Amino acid sequence: MKEELFEVLMYIFENHISRDRPDQASDETLFNELSEAGFTPEVIDTAFEWLDNIAAIHNAEAQSEDTLATSTGFRVFSQEELKHFSPEVCGLLLKLEHLGILDTYSREIVINRLLAIESREIDEQRVKWIVLMVLIDDPENETALATLEQLMKTEVTERFH
Repeated sequence: MKEELFEVLMYIFENHISRDRPDQASDETLFNELSEAGFTPEVIDTAFEWLDNIAAIHNAEAQSEDTLATSTGFRVFSQEELKHFSPEVCGLLLKLEHLGILDTYSREIVINRLLAIESREIDEQRVKWIVLMVLIDDPENETALATLEQLMKTEVTERFH
């Protein structure tokens, strides 16, 4: 189910989540479309819950965002996180923060959502997609989102040359 969850999230992201697409399908319409695409109701419900949690986290505790935004500390990954994240994934998260793509608050949302997938196969590409899903849900991250999209395009171009 873990791999299917990521596939459903990718399907929704690629077909329904866009900064340029203000019209969004109803949950019922999207549910039916995903069912027709072959995803099980259990996985679809889990994906909807996963996406709803991004919005809930964005809306919860604005005060903690201010605290994290002014933090001068550094991030140490817990043992639980290190079980799921390779050194490359940890490095990527810190790099994205250093580049200004993630702030401390959005980094924690990304880590939370990565752990919620419960997959042992979290690679750098998946992290980038999760970062996109987190950033696209917050209109204040327009610049960071554009920077990440450009970074991903550059990496794809470099692979083909």
